[in-house]
Amino acid sequence: SETAVNLGYYTLKANRTGNTEGDGIGTYLYDNGNVVDRNGSYAADHCDWQIEEVTYLPVPINTTVGFGTLYSPVDLKGVCGDYAQDARLEFYYGKKQTFGDKDKLVLTKLTGDIPAETGFIVKYKGGVDEATGCVFMKIADSAPKLTEGTNQLTGTLETIAKPASGTVYTLQNKNNTLGFYKYTGENVKGGKAYYHLADGAAVSMGFVFDFEGQTTGVESIEVNADDQVIYDLSGRRVAKAGKGLYIINGKKVLVK
Repeated sequence: SETAVNLGYYTLKANRTGNTEGDGIGTYLYDNGNVVDRNGSYAADHCDWQIEEVTYLPVPINTTVGFGTLYSPVDLKGVCGDYAQDARLEFYYGKKQTFGDKDKLVLTKLTGDIPAETGFIVKYKGGVDEATGCVFMKIADSAPKLTEGTNQLTGTLETIAKPASGTVYTLQNKNNTLGFYKYTGENVKGGKAYYHLADGAAVSMGFVFDFEGQTTGVESIEVNADDQVIYDLSGRRVAKAGKGLYIINGKKVLVK
C-alpha cells in the first residue's frame, strides 16, 4: 500500500517482483488480465482503490423500542471526548441463573470500554444519527475482555445458518412485550447478539425484560397471550399491556 496525501487514506498498488512500472504490469490491479484501477486515466470501469481509516463504528438501534443487541467486530470506547459513559448507549451482558424453579438471565451493566466479539444487550440513551439510524461509537485500541463464564450471550460477525442444535433466543417484541424469544428463522444476522440454550436444557418460551430502578434482569415466563394475567401498578387487571410497567404472570415487566 502507499500512503496518500490525506492521513488515513491509502492507495492499493500491486507489488509483483520482477516487473517494473514501465511494462504496464507492476503497479496496477488486474482482473483476468484487465486493468481494474484507473491506470493513469478515468476510463469507464476503471477506478481508484482506497482504504479509509475507520474511527467510529455505526451501531444500528431501534429508538422506538429503545433496545438492541450488538456483537461488534472491533473494541469500542465507552467514553471519549465526544460523549460520556452511558450517554449514548448502555451495554449489558448476561448469565443464566436458577432461582427456585425459575431460570433467570441475570444482566450486568458494563462499565468502561466495550470488547469486540462479545454479545451485548444495548439500551438506547441518545445520540442517534437520524440519517442512518445509528449511534456512532468511537473505536478503541483495546478493551478488557469479560471474565470467562460471566457472559452467555454470543453472536456472529457474519450472517450464518442458525445453529442446528439447542434453542436460539433473539431480541423480539411479542404481544408488546420486549424480550428474548425462540428464534424460528433460518439465519442468524451478523453483528447481533443472541442467547443459545444447549440441547438437554429446560426450554423456556422466552425471557422477558424486567427493568425496575437499578434492578435489571430477564426472567423466564410463558408468553402465550391466552394465558397471560396482566395487572397495572394500581392493581387493576387489564386485557393488554401498553407502554410502561405491568405485573404479568406475577412478574414486574417493562413494556416498551
